[in-house]
Amino acid sequence: MRTIIAWTLILTFIISGCGKPTAEPVKTDEAKKKKPFQPATKVEGMLREGPGKYAGDHYDEDKVNQALSKLPDGLTGDQAYSHIVQLLAEDYGPLVDKYDSFDPSIKVDLDTPEGKKAAQAGKHLNVAILLDASGSMAEKISGGKKMDLAKEAIRGFVSQLPSSAQVSLRVYGYKGSNSTADKKESCASNQVMYPLAKPDSDRLEKAMASVKPAGWTPIAEAIKAAKSDLASQGQGSENVVYVVSDGKETCGGDPVSVAQSLHESNVKAVVNIIGLDVNDAEQQGLKAVAEAGGGEYTAVQTKEELEQQFKAERQRLEIAWKNWGVKMDTKIGQTWSEKIEAVWDVENKIRALNDDQEKLHMESAMNYLNENNKLIDGKYKDQYQVLYKHILLERRQMILDYNEERSHMIENLLEKEKTKEREISDQKSKDEINSID
Repeated sequence: MRTIIAWTLILTFIISGCGKPTAEPVKTDEAKKKKPFQPATKVEGMLREGPGKYAGDHYDEDKVNQALSKLPDGLTGDQAYSHIVQLLAEDYGPLVDKYDSFDPSIKVDLDTPEGKKAAQAGKHLNVAILLDASGSMAEKISGGKKMDLAKEAIRGFVSQLPSSAQVSLRVYGYKGSNSTADKKESCASNQVMYPLAKPDSDRLEKAMASVKPAGWTPIAEAIKAAKSDLASQGQGSENVVYVVSDGKETCGGDPVSVAQSLHESNVKAVVNIIGLDVNDAEQQGLKAVAEAGGGEYTAVQTKEELEQQFKAERQRLEIAWKNWGVKMDTKIGQTWSEKIEAVWDVENKIRALNDDQEKLHMESAMNYLNENNKLIDGKYKDQYQVLYKHILLERRQMILDYNEERSHMIENLLEKEKTKEREISDQKSKDEINSID
């Protein structure tokens, strides 16, 4: 019986032992502690390990010394450095972030003579030429027939517009005759012979070849129709209308009101009038049209004067492009200057943070440890030299070298961007001027 009881107890013990998992050892407070602080050995880490407890505006020498006094004696240089970093490492992170996020591109936004921004596309100079084909354009002035001279001047003007410009040619009064019987037909004749597009000399020549002096002078209807020619070009384009006419409105329209409406519309076109051999009385009416359209009236009496009028416009554009080039160069320089100063500001702040704060504070802490015999070899012995020459000075130099390299790298990028942008704007200015010449 005793044997049975004994085996029963042994079996119970075995079963109970197998049925319950072995309890895990309880973690000690030491095991729960965080991994000991290890100061960075690479500069990228040094720049991110701050701020220390008494860094920056929190620096208080007495409090630092109190914290150092609690450290055990017999510290090695590396151990002392670890405590110094935790107390006094400065916060370079925000300044490093500025380096990392710095945009070295130099883009300027300046209106061109065509009324578009330098960095934008899709906005052009649009020139709508309205040519009078009334019967009086068959008359002769010095140099030839009015119509022939007008066509010749238009050819020259269009061929020398900026390469990015678009041009259209609308002819009015080209049907019927200047007799009363044909007035209705003639006043209704108003047609685009060359739709708004890049200049094509062959197509333009073909369009003008069929135009012959014929009827009356519907200036108002021609200007009104020019709005639809220009309306699809979008906001920001520079729209200019040149009306070439040898007389006043003869179809009962109100060109002054129409010109004003066009100028004040979303098209914002400027209406210029070129009066070809116009008498004094009719000049007043054409001047009023130009003034209402925000433009100018020019009277010409000869072939030379007509050519000079279009030549003056080309010269205006040439001067405008030269001035644009100078302004672009200046603005690029100003943008570069602002960005380079921003880089220097970061560089100077890192240098000041290192030299005027961290270096002085860390050396003060090092001297306190040494003078109070906290270093293993005692005052002014090996570990002091290790801490000073091989740790603190190396840390300072690594940060200063990093700072200088980052600054110079961005400066070089800015210099390349400045040169590239100036070359682009200079070339654009030259190309546009060459296309005018």
